[in-house]
Amino acid sequence: HRYVRGIRGVYVGLFLSVSCTEDIPTLDVAAARTAAKGTFLGAYRLDEQIAACRIWPRGAANPTLRKPLKSATPTLIVSGELDPATPPRFGDEVLRTLPNGAHVVIPYGSHSGDTGGCQEKVMSEFVREGSAKQLERGCFDGMKVPAFVVP
Repeated sequence: HRYVRGIRGVYVGLFLSVSCTEDIPTLDVAAARTAAKGTFLGAYRLDEQIAACRIWPRGAANPTLRKPLKSATPTLIVSGELDPATPPRFGDEVLRTLPNGAHVVIPYGSHSGDTGGCQEKVMSEFVREGSAKQLERGCFDGMKVPAFVVP
C-alpha cells in the first residue's frame, strides 16, 4: 500500500513535470482522440492529462531528447508483458542503440509489480556484476497470470 500512496503523492509532481514538458506539447491530440473512440474510457485520460498540463508549471523541452540515446554503458531495461504505459516494444526500441544492454520482460506483469523477488534479484545482479549480458532470468519462467482481485 505504501507504493500506491507514493505514486499518488510525490510521484505525481514528477510525472506531470516530465509529461507536461516533453509529451503533451508534441502530442497529436486529434489522432489520440480518434484512437480513443470506442474504448472503455474513451478520451477521459487524455482530457485529464491535457487539463492538468494547462495549469502545471513546466520548462521547455530539450529538442535533443527525442533522439535515440547511444551509449556503451551497461543498461538494464525492464518491461512488463502486460504494461500498457511502457510496453515491451518500447524497451526493444531503446535497446537498439545500447550494445551493452539487456531487456528483461516480466511475464504477465508490469514494470513495477510483484514478481516474488525475481525482479529485485535480477536488478541486484545487474548492479553487482556491472553488466547486463549474463543475467540469470530463470526465476521469471515460473510466473503465472495474476489472479483477478475482488473484494
